[in-house]
Amino acid sequence: MSCFIDTDEHGEQVQWKGPMDKENHTLLPTQPPHNQIYQQSWPDYPLPANRHQSLDEPGRPAAHKEYQNARAVMEGQFPDEDRRWRKLLDYYFNCIRDNDQHLEAILNELDNLQLTQNTIIVFTADHGELGGSHQMHGKGSSVYKEQIHVPMIIRHPAYPGNIRCNSLTNHLDLVPTLIGLTGRDRSLREKVLEGRKGRDMSPLLAHPEQAGLNALRPGSLYCYGMILYMDAQYTAKFRKLAGEKLPHDQFKKAIASLHPDFSHRSGIRMINDGHYKFARYFSLKQHHIPATLAELLENNDVELFDLVNDPEENHNLAREPEKYRDLLMTMNDKLNQLTAAEIGEDDGSYMPPFEGSQWDLTAAQMHQYMRD
Repeated sequence: MSCFIDTDEHGEQVQWKGPMDKENHTLLPTQPPHNQIYQQSWPDYPLPANRHQSLDEPGRPAAHKEYQNARAVMEGQFPDEDRRWRKLLDYYFNCIRDNDQHLEAILNELDNLQLTQNTIIVFTADHGELGGSHQMHGKGSSVYKEQIHVPMIIRHPAYPGNIRCNSLTNHLDLVPTLIGLTGRDRSLREKVLEGRKGRDMSPLLAHPEQAGLNALRPGSLYCYGMILYMDAQYTAKFRKLAGEKLPHDQFKKAIASLHPDFSHRSGIRMINDGHYKFARYFSLKQHHIPATLAELLENNDVELFDLVNDPEENHNLAREPEKYRDLLMTMNDKLNQLTAAEIGEDDGSYMPPFEGSQWDLTAAQMHQYMRD
């Protein structure tokens, strides 16, 4: 896991200093394994050009810095030095190589069993690695492409390969697409998929290069609300408690007594429509659907990126809300519509109970969440 890589050189103790709880830490950062795969370096791969971007730069949500402070508790914080970013990326790329070897073994076994022509293969991931982009690492409270843009590769014996489809998609579309690829009767497929929010992209696979950007969906929705990274002080208390090796009942009671500061704007709702990426960061105690610019700016930290002219997401247009008023409201409306279509009532009822909360899951809601 790249989240626990030690970027110190042998004999250094820089990353190990500071907020990391070393006495009670159960997963200390370590050096890469000493084998042929993990000793490979990739000096020709350029480091992110924005790796020195300050976390305090105007327009950056406070959640970015809070997340990095929380990660410092988990693995130590290392200085913004190119040699450390290089070591992190080398390790990450070598993890991918390691994974690819296991994938290759599976593909070879399919060939050996003569099952390749009867097998649909899908390669995807849950998240990426920030890898120094915007001076961040790991994955957490951000919407940068390095974290949330993941592969979606489908190999089907009936379709030509090595063709790129530019249509927007997301993980919700995976199950409908797999069922669509079975070729079963449409009525049966619709029955199985009743109530699901994803889109079937299998009709696009015959000629994927002809599919437009919004052939499948008007935008891709991203939601985030990870409690562990919303409050660095909470993370420190949680990590210390986790390392004390208490009896199970005592541990449960102690954990239940911990509460992060839910006023931090760490919840995220984001839409990518292919041209623009719009995100709002809000307090998880203030779930809301902003209808006006004033409401949007009062209750959220906002990001707006022009992906066509600023593909590296360096310039947050939301810093000039009056100049981009119309665009902000257009994207806000798109986000609200997609949220309603794919989430329903976004009221925070999925959140765990904590002091002062009134949220609870009904049996029907729990069934739906477990089903999806």
